[in-house]
Amino acid sequence: MTAEYLKHTLEAEKILYHFFIAEGGVLRYPKAKGILQYLSEHKYGVNVTYALYNLVKWGIIIPIDDNQ
Repeated sequence: MTAEYLKHTLEAEKILYHFFIAEGGVLRYPKAKGILQYLSEHKYGVNVTYALYNLVKWGIIIPIDDNQ
């Protein structure tokens, strides 16, 4: 992975984090994935799975019941 790719992944993750804050800290998985897919296709070209993995690894996304 290049430094530019990692920078874009971090930017996409930051944007998703702002969505979490705006939604009161709870987003369903399909919405979070959809936001990252949109950013991947239209702005940053990031790997959605890698970005989601990072957010789970860092504790920003915590899986709970009902696919949230």
